[in-house]
Amino acid sequence: MADYKTDKYEVIKLSKSIIKIQTFEASGLKFNEAKKIATLISLLSEENKFAILRITTDNFFSTDRVRSLIASGQFTKNRYAMAFVVKSAANRISAQFYIQFNKPLEATKIFNDEIKAFEWLIEQEKKQFQKI
Repeated sequence: MADYKTDKYEVIKLSKSIIKIQTFEASGLKFNEAKKIATLISLLSEENKFAILRITTDNFFSTDRVRSLIASGQFTKNRYAMAFVVKSAANRISAQFYIQFNKPLEATKIFNDEIKAFEWLIEQEKKQFQKI
C-alpha cells in the first residue's frame, strides 16, 4: 500500500530508509509534482538519510527543470543512494543522462529488475547504518 498515491505516481517507504517512487503516466512529472514528491520524501525520511528506488513507465521522461530539482540540495541533502529501474531504452538514456550530466555524489546505479535494485539498496542501507 502506498504512503501517498495519485493517478500519476506513488511514494512508498519500503524500509528504514528506502523510499520507492513509481510513476504511472508516460507524460512525465511536472515541476510542482516533483516538488511535492520532495516534500513527501522529507516527511517519510523524517529528515534522516534515505535512498531512492525510482521506477518509471516505459515512456516516462523528465524535463531539465525536474532533473535539476532531483539533483539539487533539497533532494540530495540526505540521500545516500539511488537506483533507477528502467523499462525501455529511453528510460536508460534518461537515467544515464542524469548520472553523466548531474553527477550525483551518492551511489547511483541503473537496473532492469526491481528486485535486484532493491537488494542493492539494502546493501547500501547496511553500509550507511552499520555500527563502527
